[in-house]
Amino acid sequence: MTTQEEIQTAIQAHAMWKINILKIIESGSSSLTPEQVRDDHQCAFGQWLYGHEAPPEITDGARCQRCFDLHARFHILTSEIMEMALQGKRKEAIDAMTEPSPYCTLSDALIDHLKHCAVTVEKKNTGKA
Repeated sequence: MTTQEEIQTAIQAHAMWKINILKIIESGSSSLTPEQVRDDHQCAFGQWLYGHEAPPEITDGARCQRCFDLHARFHILTSEIMEMALQGKRKEAIDAMTEPSPYCTLSDALIDHLKHCAVTVEKKNTGKA
């Protein structure tokens, strides 16, 4: 898989989390615990990112730290919303996922960051960096 494809897969997996959390809010149950969701090393993207398979365009310097920070904060907010849902606080959980909310802002920032990384990788691969 190319780096571009890996980044696109990460973006798609990130989007699936929103769908998964909405399902948890709707059902009030989950096979995962909030503690499991909070651990940003366990998802496919986290394993790729922390497993040193991600390219230097993502993992070098400030860009790396930003990606790690956004990803970790996304997991923390997602686990907090999940806790609300599992405690029966459905309205609060839905509100926490609705624009404008820290979750939406963070989610958008992570996707934007990954898209920026994809463009950087593409430029490097085509010699336009």
